[in-house]
Amino acid sequence: MNDTDYHAILRTAMTRLGTIGKQREELESESAKLGQFIMATINMLPDAEREVFVKAFDELKAVVKEKEVGLKEACLKVLREAAPEYLTAAKVRDRVVSGGFDFSGYTTNPLASISTTLRRFKSEEVEETTIEGVTAFRAVGIKTRTPRFASTSIVSLPR
Repeated sequence: MNDTDYHAILRTAMTRLGTIGKQREELESESAKLGQFIMATINMLPDAEREVFVKAFDELKAVVKEKEVGLKEACLKVLREAAPEYLTAAKVRDRVVSGGFDFSGYTTNPLASISTTLRRFKSEEVEETTIEGVTAFRAVGIKTRTPRFASTSIVSLPR
């Protein structure tokens, strides 16, 4: 006999996911406000001191953006190469890692970073479905891969 209350487990997990989503939105808002504050404060400095801080702030923003864009592009590349197949976050992670993506600068584990990146795609870029209870993703607009044995004419197969 199984006494596990799956409803309670699911409610707790879904509540936690909602909380994390809200925290992420709050962090993104705080990040934007902090960036504005930093620039306003930099502008209060004398010209001779301002340039050093502007350069440091620009470098910090570039590092953050590079991480976001780099992982996003790596995930999208994997999804496009797999099309029309749906991939779970774990499969995307495995392919991104085997492709040589460097996660050494990330503070979270690769799967968490991949999962967050996949959820942030716009619906015009990536679509999702549930397969055996697990969310899976695929690139939008790519009907089929060209099989190795394909003739010179390309045939679009129905989905």
